[in-house]
Amino acid sequence: MRQLRLNPGLLPRPGRASVRQIHQPALVPATAWYWEWGHWWLEMAYRLYPLYMQIPEMMREATIVLPNDLLGWALESLRVAYVLEASQFTFYDRSSEVVFCRSAVLPSIAFHHAD
Repeated sequence: MRQLRLNPGLLPRPGRASVRQIHQPALVPATAWYWEWGHWWLEMAYRLYPLYMQIPEMMREATIVLPNDLLGWALESLRVAYVLEASQFTFYDRSSEVVFCRSAVLPSIAFHHAD
């Protein structure tokens, strides 16, 4: 609830939400503070790195679901760092859409280290 008080734009306005379904496997790296430089690099962009190193085929095949107000430098950082095609990105309007993904990965910075 604290996140919602600090950032009320996290959820669509009541009565205005439309539903979008994504049927292909999706990666959803963005969190509440995706527009801030430090949070982007230390949380969102970094969360994809273990996935990129351990399961690169998932990065090539998945749809990357991002908010449509993501800043250009952040989108370009993903595209270049992880060798992604523009066609892999799907954007949604967080003020008016609710996105349902049939199969989604929400990357975490916690991952298994092999001994």
